[in-house]
Amino acid sequence: MSNTESKLISAVLQDKQVHTLLQANVENIMSTHNDIWQFIRKYYENNLTAPPVELVVEKFRDFVPADSVGATKYHLEELQHEYMNNSLKELIKNAAANVQADQATAALEMLISKTAELKKNSSAIRDID
Repeated sequence: MSNTESKLISAVLQDKQVHTLLQANVENIMSTHNDIWQFIRKYYENNLTAPPVELVVEKFRDFVPADSVGATKYHLEELQHEYMNNSLKELIKNAAANVQADQATAALEMLISKTAELKKNSSAIRDID
């Protein structure tokens, strides 16, 4: 997911669509670039604009902006899709282990709660006009 996260951060720095990520609560699905996102969010809250790419690179020397990225919304949807696939695989694996251990009720309760959380974290973004 780090490549997808890098593209998403690069896209938001390029098109300045920070509100798209704020609306999506993206910190719930980022794993490798959450520190950079938190910096961008705080900068946006204080200055009402995304920081310049150069400032982010200066602050996070290991971050290399991706070239030729699309819109923020596109990369957000890619990250949400990736997050959902990876989370579902892990969820199903854990549920299967519970069922094999003769804990079907625990498996079902976990599936219900975790899928609701997954749906919330990966729901589609709607335009706010």
